[in-house]
Amino acid sequence: MKSEKPKITIATIAKDLSLSTRTVASVLNGNSSGRKIAEQTVKRVKDYADKIGFHSNIVALAINGKYRKDVIIVTHSSNSVAEQTVFAQLTEYLVVNDISFSVAYHTEKGFPFLAREIELFNPKKVVVFAGILDYYDYFEQWQKVRASYLKNIPCFFLHGNLYGKKQSEIFMTPGDCWIRSDHKRAYLEIAEAAREKGVKYVFTPYVEEPELFAEYGMETIPLKRPDIGSMTIYEFLVETGKYAAKQLLEKTFHKGQTAMLFRNDIVTCAAIRYLSSKGIKAQDDVLFLSYDYDVVSQLLNYAFMSWRIPHKQMQNYMIKWINDEYDGEKSRLMEVKKIEHNTESQIGINQNSSESGK
Repeated sequence: MKSEKPKITIATIAKDLSLSTRTVASVLNGNSSGRKIAEQTVKRVKDYADKIGFHSNIVALAINGKYRKDVIIVTHSSNSVAEQTVFAQLTEYLVVNDISFSVAYHTEKGFPFLAREIELFNPKKVVVFAGILDYYDYFEQWQKVRASYLKNIPCFFLHGNLYGKKQSEIFMTPGDCWIRSDHKRAYLEIAEAAREKGVKYVFTPYVEEPELFAEYGMETIPLKRPDIGSMTIYEFLVETGKYAAKQLLEKTFHKGQTAMLFRNDIVTCAAIRYLSSKGIKAQDDVLFLSYDYDVVSQLLNYAFMSWRIPHKQMQNYMIKWINDEYDGEKSRLMEVKKIEHNTESQIGINQNSSESGK
């Protein structure tokens, strides 16, 4: 009886070459550029694999088109809680409806991995949580990846200011779509609300619209952000609110004429909690303003104003786009809505807060 040849695997190659299985897998699966692997090691692994006739299964599947995904979701681990909720609901929808997908996470050093995943899975469509493209040189890196691997594949961009770039700079296919909240309009409404309350000074870790507040007769006073090594993560941490509140107490501020502005309700609640413990009354001594309404804040008994981003409606548009049923504007600004927490008006708004994509 003829004996069967032993099966060759990445593990056996690693053993033969006295290398780790992770190193061999990285080389053979095409993502060695994202790790510090010596060129001579990469060549050694590839040469040996060719010599024994080994090809990584995942690469072989991709070459044969059997590993193709319907959708790739490009996201980042520091998305807001609201965006994470959209992400969870989107993936649930894809699973329930048997739509194949893959999730590509990345950091400022992650674009080589993103490029490799896109090339490998050759998706029919790509969903991008575009807020991640606002930082560092992400947008330029994304454009390079897209030009190389996604030039003819439609993309759905959710959120993101993309540094004020025009639609013509972002879109590469007729099927592209970009839906985001009306960021400018939100800040206008925030400035108007602050002026109506007699605010003269706006303390914030996010100095994005100082000229706008100046036009409304208010001075923007920047606060330091906690040193946690990431531009994106600080926006959503409880520590950011507490850190900002401590700085306010170290400065001279005028009760009844001062506001604090944050991008997230959780951060806002953290600042209110800390200042309340020091005898500062929210909305009386200091007006609290927030952007990016978070469902968690409904469980907390704090008074502040927040501007709600219609994530549910955006998600519905995204699903329609995936199903080729979206026939709205390709570049769409969504209206934000003011919500006053811990007031009678909040009860009415919450009871009628269901949204649907029309």
